[in-house]
Amino acid sequence: MAVEFVERNIENPITVFDVWKEILTKHPEIVRQTIKLYVNHPHGQTVDQTIEVLPRERILWSDSESGFYGNDRLTKAIGARVEVLPEDFDPEIDYSWAERWFDGEHLEISKDRERSLIFVDFESNPTPKTTDMIVNTMSKWNTDWYLLDSGGSYHLVIPILAKLEQLPIYYGGLIRDFSKNLSPPRNQFFSAIGGYLIENFRNRNNLRLWNREIIKMVGHIESAHLSGDYVFPMDLRYIAHVLDALVEDDKNEGYLRVGSKHGSVPVLVDKRVGHFVLNYKYQNSIFERKQIPLPEV
Repeated sequence: MAVEFVERNIENPITVFDVWKEILTKHPEIVRQTIKLYVNHPHGQTVDQTIEVLPRERILWSDSESGFYGNDRLTKAIGARVEVLPEDFDPEIDYSWAERWFDGEHLEISKDRERSLIFVDFESNPTPKTTDMIVNTMSKWNTDWYLLDSGGSYHLVIPILAKLEQLPIYYGGLIRDFSKNLSPPRNQFFSAIGGYLIENFRNRNNLRLWNREIIKMVGHIESAHLSGDYVFPMDLRYIAHVLDALVEDDKNEGYLRVGSKHGSVPVLVDKRVGHFVLNYKYQNSIFERKQIPLPEV
């Protein structure tokens, strides 16, 4: 797959809000989407979190962190879960319920039309080596995708409108494909971890077991040298939390932060368009990267 390099000025980055406008424009069937608000907190600490459902119009109008929905003192995140139009939709009907929302009505996502985008967090540092690994792996997926840099890590957004019960299949496939970047025996070990998800996608008890085992044995790159935990290029703990929310019917997982924790909101670094991958090169550093990069996973 050909990679085309595009120079961008640091004053005019392509942000997470530009990406979401593109996704919603390409997918007019998305009518509502979840968002989350919470107080900024250390990694792993539990805090009160507010989850709401917005009509697509409210997200389309967002072009900055301050313009995105919610109190500016709170951290804001956009969710993977969406509602889509019914197959027999009437074009005269407002299925997003935008007018009702603006009048103060609390929206929900209908279970029969609930879908999920695929979100992936990465453990590997946002470096050219990591970028090459992601591009090489995702070039084999016949779908659009967007790779965002948040300053601390990469986030992959795949705008597939998957039924919730299909999520283990997609995540299992991603784990198996990213395992091919590793040397033996790690590649076989992690490939089997992904294969287990695919084979057991209908078995909630086995999925629950997978989630618990991943949380117990997999760590984060910054602490793995002390704890001895396994580490993978993708953040498997994030995936376990997403799938745990699926198993337990919890709406609290599967979000992408849209705030400027590292000096900027997340910006686009790569995306697939047809048979091309566009790689965006920014002339200067957009983020305040305080930590010294750790070895690659």
